[in-house]
Amino acid sequence: MVFHDLAFEGSQHRGVDDARNITRLLSFMKWSLESELLTLPERAV
Repeated sequence: MVFHDLAFEGSQHRGVDDARNITRLLSFMKWSLESELLTLPERAV
């Protein structure tokens, strides 16, 4: 978070606060889940 000049918000190791802080970092990431979200999983027959 320091790398992106963001302060940690909330209590550390409190699940909801950790999740919110991780969400704030997502906009800095250079990857996408779009192809996984738009592709139906293959089903075994």
